[in-house]
Amino acid sequence: MCHTELALLGIASRALPGTVPVSDLGLGRDATVGDLLLELSHRSVAAPLALG
Repeated sequence: MCHTELALLGIASRALPGTVPVSDLGLGRDATVGDLLLELSHRSVAAPLALG
């Protein structure tokens, strides 16, 4: 990953109830914020997202 990209970082030790893991969107641990925005622009996600 380039140092000019924003990376997704987990901040909670466990997923909160009702969240959807970003892995369900096909994103891995090395995904960037841009990857997430691109994926969300092609889908409608009504639930909060959880990293992991």
